[in-house]
Amino acid sequence: MRHAPRRVSRFAQGRVLRRPRIRKPKGYRPEGPGDCLAMDTIERRKDGLARYLITCIGLASRFSFALAFRTRSSARAALTLALVQIVFPVSLQRVLSDNGGEFAKHLHDAIVSQGLAYWHTTRVPPR
Repeated sequence: MRHAPRRVSRFAQGRVLRRPRIRKPKGYRPEGPGDCLAMDTIERRKDGLARYLITCIGLASRFSFALAFRTRSSARAALTLALVQIVFPVSLQRVLSDNGGEFAKHLHDAIVSQGLAYWHTTRVPPR
């Protein structure tokens, strides 16, 4: 299944169009609470069971929030963002995440519909 429409190249090979990802500016420092919320997923396994913790941390205030789920999906990440906005003491302006698949479709749509800026972490070149 594809999440993005296919584009046909001049060699008649299909390519997937991807959403442009805006990178976090180099040397960025948050100005105040609610300026930037960082999201990430932690995987924990014990006795053959996997649990995924979706964590959220306010970069300026260090306010943190985490939820555990059985599956890792963008719908779960969007739910976590909605709950963070209820609990977080100030309104958010930006959301920062890595390039994981759990931060793709539903979370991206939720962020864009609210008018928030969505940043991705920069890639670190391999050594």
